[in-house]
Amino acid sequence: MAKQKEEIYEGIKEFYKERISEVGSGGSSCCSPGKTAVAGLAPLIGYSDEDLESIPGDAAGASFGCGNPLAFSEVEEGQTVLDLGSGAGIDCFIAVKKVGPSGKVIGLDMTDEMIETARKNAKDGGYDNVEFVLGRNEEMPVETSSVDWVISNCVINLSPEKDKVFAEAFRVLRPGGRLMISDMVAENIPDEIREDMASWASCISGAVSESEYLALIRNAGFTDAKVVDRSDYKKSEAPDSLKISSIRVSAARAGGAERPKKTKPAAEVLDAETQLLIAIGSAVAAGCLSCLETLSEKALEAGIDQKKLRAAAMTGQFVKDKPAGQMKALSDRLLGTHLAAADDKETVCCPPSVGVATVANEDAGAKAGGGGCCS
Repeated sequence: MAKQKEEIYEGIKEFYKERISEVGSGGSSCCSPGKTAVAGLAPLIGYSDEDLESIPGDAAGASFGCGNPLAFSEVEEGQTVLDLGSGAGIDCFIAVKKVGPSGKVIGLDMTDEMIETARKNAKDGGYDNVEFVLGRNEEMPVETSSVDWVISNCVINLSPEKDKVFAEAFRVLRPGGRLMISDMVAENIPDEIREDMASWASCISGAVSESEYLALIRNAGFTDAKVVDRSDYKKSEAPDSLKISSIRVSAARAGGAERPKKTKPAAEVLDAETQLLIAIGSAVAAGCLSCLETLSEKALEAGIDQKKLRAAAMTGQFVKDKPAGQMKALSDRLLGTHLAAADDKETVCCPPSVGVATVANEDAGAKAGGGGCCS
């Protein structure tokens, strides 16, 4: 690489220092040449109205990316997200809504002016679980195995040491953590463009091919690296022609157990009365006398209606007896045994109404010389 690495870093910092100062009066996106109203750019690169509605205007207006890295992610409440090249904070503020109050978001950027703007936006938006840290992606000031997601939006292409960025991303992720990145890739970039600092800062000169990009991710130790979305900015079928695309890439750090999906406790789904009625029916179906006695006492103490208790018990009896009855009926047909059986025309999954169950239960009790399960 002809240009020195430090020259590239300093040139990028100066470029984005100027860009952030232009926010509010019209500026340039790093990935779209020429002047444009940056406040209107975010919807064009994958941000929905829902994404943007609660974000401070200055953050949404200072979008320098090429896509929404969170569009295809499965970030959950309570997780920690690290955003590389966080800029004014747009992706961090979207991530905050996903991780909730129990989660955390860290924005990392190497430009002082970006960090200052992002912190102001966070204060204006009332975000108290997001922090913005000054530093380089090649040397992340983040603890090892401390985050669940690493995201980035059109930033890694700017680095002259992409292998170090992905190695650091792998280090800070917990086992089982995920990588989700929107970035630029390109093929057949002419040498004169490679050497142009403005083109480098505009996400062109530093871009590598899609295959090389994926190889860098895999070489860092990630698994399941794949492109999940693509937009071609410049594409030609002619050989050796310049090709530029925006891609969204996902990958994983293997080694962790899959995070279980959060579900509501049973108490939040079923009220106490319903749980007791189900338990009573289950006790009858299982033939557990001690369970039935204990549950019945609890139900009476709770003041549950007697009709509901009888219905629960009869349903349990039906669930217990019906399969056996159908087995006997099948035996009659196949073997001519003429065993006493339930009506095999009834379906096992659809018990009769409470009234029908009561009659059937009483008939069964009379034949046996005793009462039903609830008499």
